[in-house]
Amino acid sequence: MTLWLKNVDGKPSSSFTMMIISFVIISVWLALSIFESVKGLQIRPFNGTDAMAYFAPIAALYYGRKQQEKAAGAVASLVSGGTSTESTTPPAP
Repeated sequence: MTLWLKNVDGKPSSSFTMMIISFVIISVWLALSIFESVKGLQIRPFNGTDAMAYFAPIAALYYGRKQQEKAAGAVASLVSGGTSTESTTPPAP
């Protein structure tokens, strides 16, 4: 049993799991900020700047790794004899 959620490629991903958890935490904070307190527990007012300061680096990690894996796959395809999407011959006149 793995603790990581699977990304769109079907592979377990720690960065995807962290992004989903941070999104859930921010969503719960937003929902709970409607109330000043719940059973004596004081809840801070929702602050979009703080929420994005928490979420943005984690989302950047996920999407950065996704782009890096995509680029590495393209390079590996070229090295192994795959075709490039760019044309190396000049266009016909």
